[in-house]
Amino acid sequence: MNDLQMARLGALTGPNRKVDAEIMQFETDRGAGQHIDLSDENKELALAYTASVDAALTLVPEGWAWFVQWIGEPFSEGMARLWIPAQRTQGLKIENIQCEAPTPAIALCISAMKARR
Repeated sequence: MNDLQMARLGALTGPNRKVDAEIMQFETDRGAGQHIDLSDENKELALAYTASVDAALTLVPEGWAWFVQWIGEPFSEGMARLWIPAQRTQGLKIENIQCEAPTPAIALCISAMKARR
């Protein structure tokens, strides 16, 4: 995702279908190399990345471990942490991404997209 899209994702206060469609577009362009029109009808095809932890988990890069939780009182925001296991024992630079957002799904989306950069 570009910086503007990442900023829009980071500014969310709740689930957003337009951002879900942008994530789907990024994933499709990256993977299959085919462009999907972001018209209203195609927005409905996107997984609910910003609403569902299950959907957001599909964004976590292969080989990364993850942890997601509600934090704050009373559970007012979400936190997600991604890391690559065993790096310390292999003497590699530790990759660790942690993010807080209004919901765990949004925090996981942000963390996963940062890990993909």
